[in-house]
Amino acid sequence: MSRKYELMKCFDYLKDYKTGRLEVGKVVNIESQEDIMYIMYDKDIVKYSKYRACSTKINYRGNENQWVTIIGPEYLEIFRKHPLIFEFVAMHELGHFINGDLDNGGSEIDREQRKECIENHQVSKAEEMADIFAARELGKSRVIAALDYTIKSRRTLGDNKSKLAIEELENRKKLIKKYNL
Repeated sequence: MSRKYELMKCFDYLKDYKTGRLEVGKVVNIESQEDIMYIMYDKDIVKYSKYRACSTKINYRGNENQWVTIIGPEYLEIFRKHPLIFEFVAMHELGHFINGDLDNGGSEIDREQRKECIENHQVSKAEEMADIFAARELGKSRVIAALDYTIKSRRTLGDNKSKLAIEELENRKKLIKKYNL
C-alpha cells in the first residue's frame, strides 16, 4: 500500500476570526507537502448541520474553494484521543472531495437518497466510494476497525438517529470487506 496523503495535527490551533473556528489539523499530499484539506473545529456545528461533522468548500487561507472538514466536540475528542480512528474520518471526507461529491457547491450528500439506500440495505455510491478511497490510503483493516469503533459509539449514544446510522455503518463494513484492496 502506497499512501498519498497524511493527516497532520496543528499544535498551535489557528483561529479563523471571521468564523470563530479553530484549525486543528490538515491533510497534506505526502510527495508535494501541499495542504489539501483543513480540519476545523466548530462547537456549534450541529446547529447548522445535522451531522457531527461536515465537509464543504470555503474561502480560507486565500483560496476561495478550499476543502475543509468541520468537526464538532465529539469528533474533536476522537481526534485527540484516537488519532488512528480520526484518520479514517479525514480520509473518508477527503474521498468525498476527490470523488467530486461536493462539486455542486453543496456541503452535504443528498440525505434522502442516502436514507433510501439504508432502508433498502444498501450503501449510497458516494459513501461507498469515499470508504474505498480511505481503504486505499489506510488499509482495509483500519477502515473496518474505524467503522467498528463508530458503530460502538453510536450504540452508546442511543439517540433516535442511531438505529439508521448503525445500519448504514454495518452495510458499509460488509461492503468494504468484499473489496480486494
